[in-house]
Amino acid sequence: MLLSRLLYGIKILETNIESFDAEINSVSADSRNVQLNDVFVSIAGNSYDGHKYIGEALTRRAAVIVTENKSYAGSFPYIRVRSTRAAYALMWNNLCDRPSDKMRYIAVTGTNGKSSTVTMTAALLRASGIKCEGIGTLNSALTTPDPPELYPRLKELADGGCEYVVMEASSHALHYRKLEPLSFTVGVFTNLTPEHLDFHKNMRSYAASKSRLFTRCDVALYNKDDKYADAVTGNSAKRLSYSFFDDSADYICKNIKTASEGCSFDFLTLGELFRIELPLAGRLSVYNAMAAASLAHYLGVPKETVKQVFADMPPVKGRLEAVGLCDKSYRVFIDYAHTPDALSKALTSLRELKPDRLVCVFGCGGDRDKSKRAPMGAIATALADLVIITSDNPRSEDAFCIIKDILEGVDRTKRYLVIPDRRGAIRYAIHSARKGDLIVFCGKGHEDYEITQCGKMPFDEKKIIQEADKERIGKEGNEYNSR
Repeated sequence: MLLSRLLYGIKILETNIESFDAEINSVSADSRNVQLNDVFVSIAGNSYDGHKYIGEALTRRAAVIVTENKSYAGSFPYIRVRSTRAAYALMWNNLCDRPSDKMRYIAVTGTNGKSSTVTMTAALLRASGIKCEGIGTLNSALTTPDPPELYPRLKELADGGCEYVVMEASSHALHYRKLEPLSFTVGVFTNLTPEHLDFHKNMRSYAASKSRLFTRCDVALYNKDDKYADAVTGNSAKRLSYSFFDDSADYICKNIKTASEGCSFDFLTLGELFRIELPLAGRLSVYNAMAAASLAHYLGVPKETVKQVFADMPPVKGRLEAVGLCDKSYRVFIDYAHTPDALSKALTSLRELKPDRLVCVFGCGGDRDKSKRAPMGAIATALADLVIITSDNPRSEDAFCIIKDILEGVDRTKRYLVIPDRRGAIRYAIHSARKGDLIVFCGKGHEDYEITQCGKMPFDEKKIIQEADKERIGKEGNEYNSR
């Protein structure tokens, strides 16, 4: 691709390049991957500065260096821009023949509920005859993929005739301008609760990152029950709201009923009232369904389609997902809850199913926001009858140190155990389950791996649970069985 085409839409502040007719092969922000006739983009990260690797990129015969720092301009061919991160996304979009212009985009942002809302929305649009794909945590390495993954993927979808892309927009992606080339037909805001505060430092900064999405949307659809809704979506040109409690919202949820086999609610908006049956557990599932149903209504999906799709909705992987067991005397769910609010909502939702005993198994991730650990310990012991504290992707940290942080918030008058090995914690919880128990394993959800100081290793929690359940059936007198 000609350099001039690669730079489409990018404001150049300074350059020493006289002709932009050079043929460019690719774009990289990693100097180790640069090849002949590539563009190297100098991006400053949290723990590194790509400007320091310009020399290596030139040694590997980069054709052009893109920088945002004046002091790194030199005799080599360079272009200086205001934001190398924004330029990086724009160049990848251009390199992939501008898929930004060939499809319509919907983005979902918020702390919790993004994956479920994306999954539900994509299912509703497909059922109405729209060719649609979802992108997010469930099918990507990151919640919002980096430009070298995202834009080739969007090109593939556009080339295949896709009309709509529904995607998760993380606060990191918005802060780092990964979505710079994209405009959105609708932006959806689910909620905002403490998360990533190791990065954002405070809730005001976190909300500000989320709000960037709503400056590039035709319409903001937001959860009116969330106290940060106005701060995040207030600058949108047009806003629509959904609510459980506020009858002035554009879309209203009434008469919620929850049971172990699913939930149901009345969906009310101007000129429409119908009941939605959803074979998914928990009040949080209702919030996610409300967001998706409201969005579908705005886009013109018929109510009969909405009702049918929700009635047949399969579990969203790792989101209050029921695990099939051989022993039917107790129940097990897995959930991705890894924030205080998500843990609270998951446990509160499962309490509504009225188990004889609610057992919660959870841990906290390493190299992540430490401030949430003690609150999660407090929430778990307040809402569950038995808490088993274990590991959950400790990464470079010592799992025992993470558990120690969790224990700072634990109510010592409540029943809790510490079993650092997650596989051991799973086996204990399953083998010692009583009739009428409901056990929820929080934190991993859809993940099929565990990240420790030894690296990333396979760890399929659902499979381990089901194996422990079979052991329980086949070995009545096992070491834990308390029936």
